[in-house]
This record gives sequence, structure tokens and C-alpha cells, in this order.
Amino acid sequence: MWFWKDAIFAAMRLQSLAATNQARLLLGPPSVVRLSPPIYSPSIDLDDWCRAVDLLPGDALSATDANADRIKSMFFGDVADAFVPVPATAT
Repeated sequence: MWFWKDAIFAAMRLQSLAATNQARLLLGPPSVVRLSPPIYSPSIDLDDWCRAVDLLPGDALSATDANADRIKSMFFGDVADAFVPVPATAT
């Protein structure tokens, strides 16, 4: 049982790292912001949805608020170009 618990944790951690690194490759490192959650002690079990609902939304809001100026400057500092649709082509 403990082996599987460690294997599942490792798989989830590696998936998270892979997604972050893939975003960095596609967008460039300066365009990616990763907000890491706090470390909970004891950790939140995968099936403990009550504790997750109690803790995670508030911590996500706190992390977002703490980084709001950085996020605003990166993603909302410039006015976007007007959208120009691509004309449909006849097939």
C-alpha cells in the first residue's frame, strides 16, 4: 500500500512539473507564472475533499493576491490587437 501511495504522489508531482515545463517551452519562461500552494501538515489526503474545499480556495486567493501586481503587469499591461477573422476558404 505504501509503495503505491509514493508512486501515485511521484506521478502527480512529475505530471505537474511536465505541464509547467511544457508551458515554458511553448510560451517562454518569462510568460509562465507558477503559484505554488503551501505545504500542509498533515498533508491533504486525495479523498479528503472536505478539507480540500475548506483550505484550497482561500489559499489560492491568497497566492493570487500576493502576486497580483506581477500577474497584471505580465498579462494585462498591453492592449491586445483587434481580432481579425481569417476568411473561410472554399473546399
